[in-house]
Parts: sequence; C-alpha cells; structure tokens
Amino acid sequence: MDCKSRLHEKEGTFAGENNPAWKPKVQKECRWCEGLFEVRPSRIDRLHFCGDTCRSNWRSEWASGESSPVWSGGKETLSCEYCEAKFEVKQSGAPSARFCSIRCRADWQSENQSGENSPHWKGGHAKNYGDTWNRHRRIIAEYHDNCQLCGGDGKDVHHIIPYKTFDSDKEANQLTNLVYLCRDCHAKIEVGKKECPRPDALEDILIGVN
Repeated sequence: MDCKSRLHEKEGTFAGENNPAWKPKVQKECRWCEGLFEVRPSRIDRLHFCGDTCRSNWRSEWASGESSPVWSGGKETLSCEYCEAKFEVKQSGAPSARFCSIRCRADWQSENQSGENSPHWKGGHAKNYGDTWNRHRRIIAEYHDNCQLCGGDGKDVHHIIPYKTFDSDKEANQLTNLVYLCRDCHAKIEVGKKECPRPDALEDILIGVN
C-alpha cells in the first residue's frame, strides 16, 4: 500500500467537505430569468446565468445590434456599380463595397478590366514569335534547370523586353532577351507584381547562335 492509500485509510478521503480548502456553494441570481442557481465561491464573479439558454437570450437582447459594445451604426444601403440594384453592407465595409454580388463583380471586371481595358495590358500576345523562337527557347530551357527569379521548377521562357517592341523576331529572340521562369513568377511578371530578372551570363552558349 502506497503512502497516499495509507493516508486515505487513516484520515479518510479529501474530496468534498473533507478537503481543507472546501467551501460550500453559494446561490446567485440569474441575470436573465432572475432565478437562483448554485455556484462555487471562486466563480461567483464570472458566472451570471443559470444556463446556456439564459445566456443566449441575454446576449440577443443586450449584446447585439445597437446594444453591442462594438456597434458601428448598422448597415448602409449602396447601389451596385454594375446592375444598379440596392444592397446593404456593414458600415465598416462600405468604403470598399462596389457590387451586390460576386457575379456582378465578375461581369464588371470582364467588361472593364480585360483585354485592352486591363491596367496591365501590353498590346496582346504575338501569335508567331518568328523562325528563331523555338530554337532559342529550347536553348534557354536546356541551359537553365530552375526559375531565374525564385529558383523553382522552370517551365516558361519569357521575353525581358516585349516581343512587340522589336522590328524583327531575330532581335526580339536574342538569348540575352530571354529568361527561364516558373509558371507562378511568369504570371506575376506579366501583371506587374514582380520585376523581370536580367539574364544570367550566357557567353558559353551565345557563340555561333545569334
């Protein structure tokens, strides 16, 4: 028999009233229904309701809407920029709210932020990069194992200076104007979220190619 068991056998259990720190429960009035409920003295300042139902009812009446301590004035009625329908939004989100639905936002973007209307429009894609493109693209892909921007898995060859700005495909497709990128970096460069890196030194493969 261990020491704890011997002590219990000699003096009895320390649970409940036998515990030296034991204090009887006290009654407290529920803040919602005003009924009495029992609570331990150590928790009397933290418990205010006799149950979950009373707590939910009290919060519904006294801690929601205008009664909430974080009330900011309710909802504001706005007009959708696309369909002109009225919609409500919390005042905290009103400054940035422009559309009544995701569909309206998508339709607006389709009409106003795609193609030539996009703030990142660069003149569109050339359908044909010329006779030297496939050969030089293959050389760049074979020369580099990873994305020249983030070091990730390279997939795409990108023109540093846009193809459309050159008079000839030979000038545009020079190896010094091409970089190897992963799909993620390529997409971010196209929309202006990242700067295009300058090419690595290519002297060892430039001879006899351009």
